[in-house]
Amino acid sequence: MFDEREDCNDFSSSIENSTCPSPQTSIMESVERLSADEKRLLQKTWIIVSRDLNDIGGKIFEMIFAQSPDTKTLFPFMKKTSHGKNEKVSKDIQFHGLRFMQIIESTIKSIDNPRDLEPLLDNLGRRHGRLTERTNFRPHHWSVFIECTLFHFRVLISH
Repeated sequence: MFDEREDCNDFSSSIENSTCPSPQTSIMESVERLSADEKRLLQKTWIIVSRDLNDIGGKIFEMIFAQSPDTKTLFPFMKKTSHGKNEKVSKDIQFHGLRFMQIIESTIKSIDNPRDLEPLLDNLGRRHGRLTERTNFRPHHWSVFIECTLFHFRVLISH
């Protein structure tokens, strides 16, 4: 058995020093360049992160909305809310968060063959690209999304 915490602490510190791929480098190319040790570390870390996909996904989106309230306008289910917390909206947040986490899970499961994900990610990119054209999506939303995701991953890894 491996020591999840020790390896994942290494991963957590490597997240701090990581950089996003350049525009000339695709996500697929970045995944293909991962070393065997980096892939193993991601897989071990995912064991911890994935223990409750629904909960963590919902928390990520709730934090995104709290950190950047203007992102609420990007999601049709958030437009339904009037005053206070709406149970239907909360379930929609959980569901969207779960779908997000499932995409990450698919990536981890296909880490040795990332090109297998191209059809899924291409479709996802096209759908989100159309949404970007029709909404008030701003480039800073990406950094909010990434930081909220990494925050919750770090919390899970450190416990």
